[in-house]
Amino acid sequence: MKTLSKNACKELRKLQQKKYRKQKNVVVVEGVRLIQQVIDQKIYPTEVYLLKGVSHKKYPFLENSFANYYELDAHQLKSICDTEHPQEIACLFPVVEQLLTKRDFILYLDGISDPGNLGTIIRTSIAAGVSGIALSPDSCEIFSPKVIRASLGTIFFMPIEYKTPAWLAEEKGIKIGAVLENAESIVGFDIPKGDKVLVIGSEANGIRPAIEPLLDYRVKLPQKEGIESLNAAIAASLLMYKLKGMI
Repeated sequence: MKTLSKNACKELRKLQQKKYRKQKNVVVVEGVRLIQQVIDQKIYPTEVYLLKGVSHKKYPFLENSFANYYELDAHQLKSICDTEHPQEIACLFPVVEQLLTKRDFILYLDGISDPGNLGTIIRTSIAAGVSGIALSPDSCEIFSPKVIRASLGTIFFMPIEYKTPAWLAEEKGIKIGAVLENAESIVGFDIPKGDKVLVIGSEANGIRPAIEPLLDYRVKLPQKEGIESLNAAIAASLLMYKLKGMI
């Protein structure tokens, strides 16, 4: 097992910044469960970082990985990780975005800026059988460490692209938007047949005005009076499952 040089450690620390992740097209992923989830989908790391004294043989899921292995002390490992108390393993994964191909059920996320919400939506969309996600350009970075953790690594194998409202206007699927005003309740909503695009806006601003005229249907989740809108990830999850006919 190799030791990590000071210069290499410095370069890895830079990956905590968005601009360096985009330049290098790599990201550090930490934590046993998260790393295993990614590798189980046959996405392999190029480098593995282990706390000094920990053998890679402890983790059978690394067996088919042809990565370079590095031994780090606790200070080094913490410096390259995003969390305050990292586990004893981290890996360097290539960033390979999956392109939208299937069109039967797409999410369009408009201005989702919270990485926890985005990661949760991605994770739920995998479970619900969504075919892909389109993000407005002002949404947060999909490969930020917080999004990766919240998605439990599903970000690596869900088709996702950044798309403008102009793209949405040209998309042929039936567009269903989650809005509060002039909308019908999702309870009892007659789900239209055909390819669909579910549009979810940010908690703060909802769907932007330029997108609302593009909607074929406007739906809302019922809620008590005086309560603000639901968390975007929760709303998206409920609507996905409803429109997929799963609840």
